[in-house]
Amino acid sequence: MTSYVSHFRLNGIVIESRTPIGEATTRVLDMNGPERLLERRVLRDIGRYPPPAAKRLAEESG
Repeated sequence: MTSYVSHFRLNGIVIESRTPIGEATTRVLDMNGPERLLERRVLRDIGRYPPPAAKRLAEESG
């Protein structure tokens, strides 16, 4: 099983793909659509994004 960090990385509120699988996933699931970005921006502004688990993954992946 491949991990999330193999396919994606966080860049602020944007989820960036690292692989073709990640690219297809972000496109199909509309992970960076305007509504999702707005939601992440609001959550970030109130200190709730990224969640602790995502912060750990981001730190581990460098």
